[in-house]
Amino acid sequence: MLRNNRVVKKLAISSILVSVMVLGIIGTVSATEFPKGDTIPAGETIEDDVFITGDSVTIDGNVDGILFAVGSTVTLNGAVTGDAFLAGEIVIVGQSAVVDGNLFIAGADLTVEGEVTGSLFGGSSAFELTETASVGRNFYAGAFSVV
Repeated sequence: MLRNNRVVKKLAISSILVSVMVLGIIGTVSATEFPKGDTIPAGETIEDDVFITGDSVTIDGNVDGILFAVGSTVTLNGAVTGDAFLAGEIVIVGQSAVVDGNLFIAGADLTVEGEVTGSLFGGSSAFELTETASVGRNFYAGAFSVV
């Protein structure tokens, strides 16, 4: 009888450990959005990571995830809950823009007027951080001209 209890306990512990290992291996699944066109209109919220490209990319809506935007001109006026990666000849982060994370921007002419709660990383020929801009953590810039 005592031996059967030990066997049952060992089987129970083994089952629990196997269950924990199997459930620990399985992670969450998330998709990524590739919006059609080069605009996320005001009032629209995408609850996922977003990759958007085009000649003139404009993000007036909200992204609950990581934003990757590439174009000749990239304008961010909406909110991003996560990091934002913006690249283009001209990149503008407008006064109404909020990046609740880190902002990584690259281009020839960069202008940041909005709010970044994390760090700001930028590389350009000309970089302007206006008086309305707010950076919550660190500011790193590699540029010929920083204003």
